[in-house]
Amino acid sequence: MKVQYSRFIKVLFFIYCFVFVLAKGLSILEQNSSDEVVSDFSLQGKKAPTQQALVNLEEVYDEYFLDYEDEDWPPVTIVNWWGSWCPPCREEFPLLKKWSTLWAQCESQSPGQCPVLIGIAFDDTVEDAQEMIDVFGLKYPNWIDMNGKSLVDWGVTGAPETFFIDSKGIVRAKIIGLLTEESLLENINLIMGEEN
Repeated sequence: MKVQYSRFIKVLFFIYCFVFVLAKGLSILEQNSSDEVVSDFSLQGKKAPTQQALVNLEEVYDEYFLDYEDEDWPPVTIVNWWGSWCPPCREEFPLLKKWSTLWAQCESQSPGQCPVLIGIAFDDTVEDAQEMIDVFGLKYPNWIDMNGKSLVDWGVTGAPETFFIDSKGIVRAKIIGLLTEESLLENINLIMGEEN
C-alpha cells in the first residue's frame, strides 16, 4: 500500500510539472505571437544605441549600423529584432518585405522622406539568419548580434521586437511580439504626424 501511495504521489507530481511547463510555454508563445505596444521600457525617449558591434548580413550594405548624424535620421527608422528560430518572426517577414519594398520605391522618388527598416537577428548563426533572408527574399539591411551586447543595450527580451525611432534618433515606441500592419502604420503615422 505504501509503494502504491508513493507511486501515486510521483505520478501526480509529474502531471503537475508537465501541466505547469505546458502552460508556461503556451503563455510565452501567446506573448510573442501578438503585438503589444509597451508603454514603459528602458530606451523610451532616449537616443537609439548607434555604436553597435553587429555583423552585416548583406555585403551590399557598407554603412555602419544606424550611422546617422543628429540631423540626418530618416523620418522614422524601424528596427526589427528577429531570429530564424522564431515562428512569429517568420510570420511577419512578408509584411516587412512588402513595406520595405514600398519605402525603397518612395526613397528613390523622395530621398530622406520615407521610413527605413533595419533587421537585427540574434541568438542565431550567420548561416541560419542568411537562409531566412534568402527564403523570404528580404532586401532591407539585416545585421546579426553575435555576442548579445546589442541585445542588452536595446533591452530586447524576446523575438520579435520592433522599435520605432523618430527623426532625431529618439526611440519612441516598442512592440513586443508579432507586428501587425495596423500597429506598424499606426506608430509610423503617430511619429510622422507629430513632427509635421
